[in-house]
Amino acid sequence: MLKKLVIIPAMLILAGCPSSNHEGAEIGLSRWINIDQERVCYSLDKNDVLTTYNLSSNEDNYKLIIASDTRRPVTLSYPDTCFNLKLNKGYQYSTLYKINGKQYHYEFFIDNNFNVVGK
Repeated sequence: MLKKLVIIPAMLILAGCPSSNHEGAEIGLSRWINIDQERVCYSLDKNDVLTTYNLSSNEDNYKLIIASDTRRPVTLSYPDTCFNLKLNKGYQYSTLYKINGKQYHYEFFIDNNFNVVGK
């Protein structure tokens, strides 16, 4: 009996938590956004509807760049899903957003040559 009490928890630890493919569900699926030196677009598809968004960086430990009010969802379609922003080189960025009722996230880094490296 003691052997079973040791083996079962060991199997669970090695296998990880069962997630049924819902790992990270609270932040949504990973989906890229379009980024250039002065513009960020959450979608280039006129049929997509952006309802919430939040973009932050690790500059000064945490810096909120833009965000919608989650208590008052917006209804934006392209080209209004694009924002004129000047992002700084050398920082990591993270965004959470909702398009067509689905939650997404995307993380990226901008190097000193303004190459965008996404995760």
